[in-house]
Amino acid sequence: MLGKWTLNRKKIENQKTGYAVTVNVPMYRSLALSMIEDVELSIDRKRVNNELICLEHRGTEYPVHELGSSSLMDIYWDFTEECRLIVKDKPLETGEHEVVLTFKARLPYLIPSDGEERANHMSEACREILEIKEQEAR
Repeated sequence: MLGKWTLNRKKIENQKTGYAVTVNVPMYRSLALSMIEDVELSIDRKRVNNELICLEHRGTEYPVHELGSSSLMDIYWDFTEECRLIVKDKPLETGEHEVVLTFKARLPYLIPSDGEERANHMSEACREILEIKEQEAR
């Protein structure tokens, strides 16, 4: 749907416990966190284990493998709101890194017709080269 807009802030930064990538909702309207089925993140062509990734939304961290839970149906990620994908792993080296991000979500306003089970699903991928300027940890 929006491709590069998902990573439009082009921001990646190291933290004490890993690194974070700033992202926007991958569609043109707000989305409940319960509608996100999967997040795939690769750095320099290496897939990051989802057990190491949290989505930080309004100061609260949600493990990405728990997104899609019905307990998150009242928590909305607004169209203009930035979130961060926090990776709890070793910090990245200074310099440029290839970031590939894929979101898979159900679209609540589309109802699949007979024979189109996945018609109300979307998968949005984007790729950017982002730079860690210094090894500062937040």
